[in-house]
Amino acid sequence: EHYAARDVALQYLLAESIRDQVEDLSRPPGYTVKVQYQGSSGLVVSMSGYSDHVTWSCVLTQTVGVMTTLDISNNRFQYVVRYRAHRDIARSHYAEAYKHPLYKSRVLLEQNIAPLDQILSELDQITLEEFTSFHTRFWRGVGCRALVYGNVLKDMAQHYSTLLQPLVSKTSAEDSTAPPFHPTLRYPAGTYYTITQYPNQAETASVADLTVILGPTPWGTGSGGTGGTGEELFMRTVLGWLTATMLSEPAFIELRTRQQLGYSVFTKHVTHFGIDYIHLCVQGSEHSATRMASSILEFLRSYRTTLESLITLTTDSEHWDSAVGSVRRDILVKPSSQRALAAQLAAELFSPDSEPDRPDMLIAALERATPQKLLEFYDEYMLGGGGQRVISLAQSQGRPWDLDWLRERFQVLDVGNKTQTRKPWLYWHFTYLGLEMGK
Repeated sequence: EHYAARDVALQYLLAESIRDQVEDLSRPPGYTVKVQYQGSSGLVVSMSGYSDHVTWSCVLTQTVGVMTTLDISNNRFQYVVRYRAHRDIARSHYAEAYKHPLYKSRVLLEQNIAPLDQILSELDQITLEEFTSFHTRFWRGVGCRALVYGNVLKDMAQHYSTLLQPLVSKTSAEDSTAPPFHPTLRYPAGTYYTITQYPNQAETASVADLTVILGPTPWGTGSGGTGGTGEELFMRTVLGWLTATMLSEPAFIELRTRQQLGYSVFTKHVTHFGIDYIHLCVQGSEHSATRMASSILEFLRSYRTTLESLITLTTDSEHWDSAVGSVRRDILVKPSSQRALAAQLAAELFSPDSEPDRPDMLIAALERATPQKLLEFYDEYMLGGGGQRVISLAQSQGRPWDLDWLRERFQVLDVGNKTQTRKPWLYWHFTYLGLEMGK
């Protein structure tokens, strides 16, 4: 289950209030502190700076001090903190058309996230008194994990962890353990649809996105997911990756070039916070979202013939080898900067997706993949034989809907209000920028 929209709104306000107080702190040049609420990731604090132990200790002590102490007037709460939070969320609410179905899939699959219109509505109703009460409750039950990366000694990293102690001093031992994740969509196998009317009147596009839910990732199954053995799940992830890669060019040629359904067509495989899924998205202004969805499903049915032909060919098939090579490169790609590598390590360690040997396991599964296995995967998931598919449609307000085709074939999926089940969690990572790198 998910957090209620009001709890999500309160955590957005918490992040904004901390950011507001951190901005007033004096810091040496080159040291940055960023505070964000990132849904399933909880409250994320990122610090970076040069390798100076004394300066780091001072900056960290100052930051921890303002985080746990709420010093804010009612005027500043209303006209600065709440205004900024509302502005940031509204910016997403008025985003490009294709981003709305993608966000809707996150609401369906992730914890600690809610529909944007519900969050905006709740923000306007929260008073300083309610926020103050939430602030107190948050720091009584919060869990905390930290990552220190860069040119730093072990005893220095341990010292920084002691400076974080005031953040969790009121937390019981029971609350100090990581909160459970439930990375599953709680609906039977089948095809569902959702619709969104986005408020951006300047955007006239329609969007159809097909989200194919594969299930929990193999590295996220320890948190409540099911669906097979480790090897089977790694194979499923690889086959999903291969499918998205192989569909990318044919989908673009058929849906954009030949049928001219829209000016943007993309396919991608995503593993995020314990969930494995595939997106196939079309955006355009000439056709309805329903027409696009119908064409996507028809394209997937026709593409099966291409996969069947791979089985009769030799292993030197250019289409197959190109896809395998592309997935292998994606698995083995390394971040190009120290900041990017630190961010990747933090994302790995702070999520249920954490698996140190993931690249090796994925490469091993990729070596075992065959066109026959891919065809079986395609029948089960992409064609709706045994998996879960969600058709997300988005159009601007005022544009008429044509939903008869969907209603006759599929079941509507209502996101609805979620209930609070997961306690707050704080993630903190430090990035040392080595002086020898000239930064």
